[in-house]
Amino acid sequence: MIRAFLISIFAFSLLSSLPASAKEREVYDESISSTRDFSLFGGPSKKGPEYEWKLVNEYISKNKLKKAIKHAGYITKAWPDHALAVDAQRMIGDLQFSREEYAKAFEAYQGLIDNYVGSFNYEEILDLQLECARRTQYYEYKSFFGLTSYTDPIEAVPLYRQLLTNAPHMDAAPQILFDLGTIYLQEGQQLNAIQEFNLLEQRYPDSPLSEKSVIRKADAFAKLSKRNPTDIRPIEGELETLNHFISVYPDSDNIQEIRIRRKNVYEQVAGVHFELGNFYEKNLRRPDAALVTYRSLLEQFPDSEWTVPAKERILALSQKEN
Repeated sequence: MIRAFLISIFAFSLLSSLPASAKEREVYDESISSTRDFSLFGGPSKKGPEYEWKLVNEYISKNKLKKAIKHAGYITKAWPDHALAVDAQRMIGDLQFSREEYAKAFEAYQGLIDNYVGSFNYEEILDLQLECARRTQYYEYKSFFGLTSYTDPIEAVPLYRQLLTNAPHMDAAPQILFDLGTIYLQEGQQLNAIQEFNLLEQRYPDSPLSEKSVIRKADAFAKLSKRNPTDIRPIEGELETLNHFISVYPDSDNIQEIRIRRKNVYEQVAGVHFELGNFYEKNLRRPDAALVTYRSLLEQFPDSEWTVPAKERILALSQKEN
């Protein structure tokens, strides 16, 4: 008796250790449905996928969507090659969507793309995945017993990434890249934001979002500069980006605003160079390095308000050398 029990346990563990593909990817055959193994703790019905589909629709009619999802899952797992499996996989996505579980819905729709290509409307599923990603980006989570709410847009990032993998040239691709950059910018990941905005302008230079992406890229550099005030590279990146905007989009509605912003940043960068020369001169006692810095300022920023002070320091240091 005990030996038989141990043998049954061993057989169960062996079956459990098989890869999912080995256990689930069975071709449905009406003649073997009565001999299929079924779990004592629930699982697909011995009556076959048609009966499971009937249960799915019954639970939907009773608004028991979680149970409907579970039984639709039985179809896709136990009979993945049956004609109803495609409908069941789509139904799982639609039901998860109606439950506002958008990431799970996206995953279910991805199951169609991964396993049933050619058996569904591809464009329609991509549109549904895009809607899932957008709703995830702006979804409001409740906290403190519903008294407050918050969003977590970073949750949408892997969904957008998968969409670009599914269809890198889809019409919404520029918007997806713009949204990715915006999410990273909001989340304080400025370097990632800059990368996305760069990619958008490079891949889709004719998109209306390309112009906006350059402005957002400048914003990302500005935030980096505030976070790292001793590092001159971010503010120089902002200036370079604004110069690029003026060069590439001279007819933009935002051109005047960008010119004013560029002038302010231009003066800031020139001021940083002057302060660097002053640091070499006064703190490090290195007049040679100070002279190089002041002269570089005159070359790079000839129209700056710092040119006169720089010329004065060059004259003073040159006289000392003599």
